[in-house]
Amino acid sequence: MLIRGNNLYQNKHALVIVVNENSTSGLGLEQLGLSNLTEILFGSVLISGNMHLCYVDTIIWEDMQESSSKGNFTNELEFHRNNFQRIKCAAHCDRYCIRGHEDQCCHSNCASGCFAPRDARMCYACRHFNNSGECVEHCPKPEIYNPTMSMMTPNPDVKYSYGAACVKQCPGHFVVDYNSCVRSCPANKVEVEDKSGRKVCSPCHGICEKTCSGVEKGDRWNYVNAENVHHFKDCTTISGNLLFRGISFDGDSFHNISPMNSSDLEVFKTIRRITGYLHIESWHKDLKDLSVLENLEIIEGRELTYKEYALILVHLRNVESLNLQSLKEIDAGGVMIKNNNHLCFYNTINWTVILQTDGKLDLALPSANCSKFSRSFGPQLCDPQCLDNHCWGPGPSQCFQCRQYKRQRTCVESCNLNNSLSPEFIDAHLCLPCDPECRTVMNNLSCHGAGPHNCTQCLHYRDGKQCLAECPNGVTAENENLIYKYPDADNICRLCHVNCTQGCNGPTLKECNDYIEIQK
Repeated sequence: MLIRGNNLYQNKHALVIVVNENSTSGLGLEQLGLSNLTEILFGSVLISGNMHLCYVDTIIWEDMQESSSKGNFTNELEFHRNNFQRIKCAAHCDRYCIRGHEDQCCHSNCASGCFAPRDARMCYACRHFNNSGECVEHCPKPEIYNPTMSMMTPNPDVKYSYGAACVKQCPGHFVVDYNSCVRSCPANKVEVEDKSGRKVCSPCHGICEKTCSGVEKGDRWNYVNAENVHHFKDCTTISGNLLFRGISFDGDSFHNISPMNSSDLEVFKTIRRITGYLHIESWHKDLKDLSVLENLEIIEGRELTYKEYALILVHLRNVESLNLQSLKEIDAGGVMIKNNNHLCFYNTINWTVILQTDGKLDLALPSANCSKFSRSFGPQLCDPQCLDNHCWGPGPSQCFQCRQYKRQRTCVESCNLNNSLSPEFIDAHLCLPCDPECRTVMNNLSCHGAGPHNCTQCLHYRDGKQCLAECPNGVTAENENLIYKYPDADNICRLCHVNCTQGCNGPTLKECNDYIEIQK
């Protein structure tokens, strides 16, 4: 009846019939018998090596194939073609009609034909999805438009596509990806459990979580080097330890390993957690800080170096500041920072807050070189926006804690509340941007909080309390009804006439975009 072609043989064939014969008995497949097969949605046909097979040349296979297959796939047949083809229907029919009644068109969501005209419940098979016996273009979506609230709200009747069917729940070994049941989440999403304990794919905030093994003791390459550094690309958690040694950057001639370039270290910008220890006993000569580890938040210290340290920083060559502004927690073990001739700012860190246990704190006196960072208003090294002179390096982006407000990673004296091309609002001493749909209001607040419903004025259009880039146009509401709206003279979204099915320019029937079709 119908071959969908969701999976193809050799990435191109939807129907494959090859070598169906027994060389010993001399018997083989003589006829196909696929009398009800009327459509192949995707892919080509391969029929070859069937010495006894007949009647293949009586089928015009191209008539069965969807237009998306034609031109992209070539049928491979060993026979001539002649007279059987899809039922010819009247020109006004989208695809199919009832056998013997060429003017009685099937519903557009039908595949292969139908038992009754214009009825999505009377199809031989569904072109897209079967929703409890009704052929639909898509399964009921997770969100629907709420006309009362003028916003998208959760759909209590949501279903998920599973193969060619709409199901209320995905099978246990599948996860929900918006409106579909999938075996695994796509690359830009991570699998999580929602409030009901259901497995769903959630968009990653930034880079998706990826756990990678660290360097291991006893392993030939038990330190980071030019041969293994690429293994840490896109990693967010290091399960184990990271060790940088002098030969990491100078090269290992004995093992024929070349020196690492400073650009090689960029792969560590995604690291947020190390389960073991971080041991750096040398650093690249061209780098003046450890900012490639600027996103590192936690060192767990499940394994310690020298049996007592979770963090060791020694012999850092030309490093002047650590720039580890995201590091907030060391769960076990201590800290050693010694023999760094140019290093400053490590004595400006409140290590007692970071260390979660009574780990040993072994810090050398800062270099005399640090005097160059002192400011004219006193001996402190940290930026004035840093609280209590605690910082990881120079400038307001390296504060351990802000004195006033924080915009992303930078401490600031005030937020952009008025007269700004980038208006903000304040939430717990954080300067957060207004929604892009908020209009900048001079000498006043542009928004009162997050989201397009908290704008003082709208940049484009207003629908209820929501500011939108465009008015709702064909969004799904209850009972799969579609909502169309148009903007009035004040850019307020208003409902189109109830009979409009393709949008409108005003409230009357004549202003429907499909008014001519409605007249017919």
